[in-house]
Amino acid sequence: MDGAVTENRPEGAGTADEDRGYFPRGESVLRMVMEERLVGMLYGSRALVVGALEPMAFTGTYLRSRATRTGDYYGRLLATQAAFEDVFFLSRAEADRTLARVAAMHSRVRGEVHEPIGVDYPAGSRYDAADPWLSLWTMGVLCESAHAVYRTYVRELTPTEIHRYWEDWKLFGRLFGMPADAAPETWDEFRDLYFGYIHSDRPNVLPMAHRAAIAAIHLPVGPVMGPLNSLMYLLLVGTLPRRVRELHGLPWGIAERTAWVPLREAVRAGGLLIPEPLRHGPVGEGARRLLGPLREREARIIRGLQERVPVPA
Repeated sequence: MDGAVTENRPEGAGTADEDRGYFPRGESVLRMVMEERLVGMLYGSRALVVGALEPMAFTGTYLRSRATRTGDYYGRLLATQAAFEDVFFLSRAEADRTLARVAAMHSRVRGEVHEPIGVDYPAGSRYDAADPWLSLWTMGVLCESAHAVYRTYVRELTPTEIHRYWEDWKLFGRLFGMPADAAPETWDEFRDLYFGYIHSDRPNVLPMAHRAAIAAIHLPVGPVMGPLNSLMYLLLVGTLPRRVRELHGLPWGIAERTAWVPLREAVRAGGLLIPEPLRHGPVGEGARRLLGPLREREARIIRGLQERVPVPA
């Protein structure tokens, strides 16, 4: 399987410098952004919240996910983050092994819905992980979420960096099976398409998509860790477009804005003072250690909800 992935690498991936990975440190803007630990902590949950707006993207994943049976959305989120970090940070040989495993899973994500799930999808609509729009949307929410966290809490990217960042993400999408012609050519074209969708009448947040999004925002912790939940809520929800907050019913009034603005400035200023080894690096293993003991509690809540909320057919 590894050989098949290597032989079918997207154009531009190359074969030199295998040990430096697909996104070499010092060259890849995607890697520079993803090595910021705060980006790694927030972008996946934020992408799930925004991604929930696309009902077919959620439904196709939902119906083929082990998390649907177990309610373990945190486990799925952590496993997905670990797979992405393999591709962001490891050698091409190691990344290819992960890509082959993911490709095998994606090959099973296809079917059709037997009831309407939004203006774009009447009964009988089909879903497929290789669908150009669905694969672009899936890549796009990751790309835009990482960028939103970075520009909010670290700094703005320069025009040259933005160009390279988008080129990196187009490569990332192709590595995960996105058709080469699915992505707009430029960053501005992508943003017009992406935010045009968000602000249109096309999004439809299904009940279980909303629950998964809320689970991603609120860590499954007890009252002692309540302040951490409040902090993470402000950090994540403060980066969301107003339209996304409204569709999920996420509170963002004067109290939240008043708390968030000085927090944002403190994080930006503090980033200059935090030692590099603490500020940079993968977060997947640390997140698994933190959330591992807490996942079953959240899974029980979701399984209870699944008994009351109809699952898309």
